[in-house]
Amino acid sequence: MTTLANEISSTDRSVNEPGEFEIEVLKGLSSFFDLRVEWDELHKRAATPHHVFQSHSFLRHWAEQYLDDKARLFIISGRVGNQLSMVWPLVLTRRFGVDVLTLMGAPTAQFFDVLVDNLEHRTLLLNAGWSAISTLRADVFVGNNIRLDALIHSCAAMRPIELPGWTTAPYATLCLRVEGEDPGPAYSARERSNYRRRLRRAGEFGEISFSSLPPGVQASALALKATSFKQRSLLSKSIWSPTVSNPKFGRFFEHLAGDPDASLRVSTINCDDKEIGIELSFDCKGHTFGHVLATDPETPAEGIGSVLVHRAFISAAARGTHTFEMMAPADQYKMPHADGETPVSNLAVAFTPKGRLYRDLYLRKVQPVAKVLAQRFAAPLIARMLRNRDA
Repeated sequence: MTTLANEISSTDRSVNEPGEFEIEVLKGLSSFFDLRVEWDELHKRAATPHHVFQSHSFLRHWAEQYLDDKARLFIISGRVGNQLSMVWPLVLTRRFGVDVLTLMGAPTAQFFDVLVDNLEHRTLLLNAGWSAISTLRADVFVGNNIRLDALIHSCAAMRPIELPGWTTAPYATLCLRVEGEDPGPAYSARERSNYRRRLRRAGEFGEISFSSLPPGVQASALALKATSFKQRSLLSKSIWSPTVSNPKFGRFFEHLAGDPDASLRVSTINCDDKEIGIELSFDCKGHTFGHVLATDPETPAEGIGSVLVHRAFISAAARGTHTFEMMAPADQYKMPHADGETPVSNLAVAFTPKGRLYRDLYLRKVQPVAKVLAQRFAAPLIARMLRNRDA
């Protein structure tokens, strides 16, 4: 543990009265686990909805599935008096000979941020945390999927450069999208009629029912099945997703869905008691974040994916949610359900010449082109190979 309280200027200390703040660099999983109670209290006290992905339970399950010997875990903590008031959960990995620092949670977290109390001098605390990051000897810091309303933007000392890949995260206002068990007034009469028509056609293949499950054994099994649906559906369209195809992705949701302390919620559409659509969402402070919406690729019911979107809205509204976050990117299928969009960007800060080369050459030039080529050529080829293998 490294204490950086002595490196904070006396000006910062006096401005922060009545309590000084202390910055610590904590290393490894044991330090992360030791903070659980205080982290939960800080999250309850200070988190905004998108901080659902910085909850201790979310990151704990992430660490159990994704953290390996090739990565080093750091927690930059800030205390005001004796109270934990800030955490930067960080992972250091080596890529192409470059030490890259990222926020904890990729690839399952959808938004990344710092968790910090709403203090009068929050910027000073954030800046002190950033000063501690410079002691980790990383070459570059990369922050992906940073929302415009993220607290990390309040860290004036960062001075990041924006990377290619700027997008938006659509969201739905549920009082406009839900009316009892039907689509709400934001939809046209034709769209509401189409929803009822799809339900009737689905009913031709069996009795249609809906369910929402609390955390537990059954929810775990359904979460794993949802990730299987998602992978098979993508492959059927010649789309290969390294994230979804990784077995860790399914295990992560399986374990999270069984944890009563986690905020994952599971909803289903059933045909004769067989699941044909499964939705996995996270609830946090009046917002629901839809993460996995997947239909059985073998179901004969037409348009069940559209029905699943509406059922996700209805289930969330029934739990007391007022906003459904469809998250980035702003794919075309999401926009008919959107009432607004939140800008999302990727940021980078270089600490060394090697880090600047990685940022300016690889992240800003090579990676965007490589992604386009992979999506256009490599991914469909891999998807066809896997589909043929499983046939």
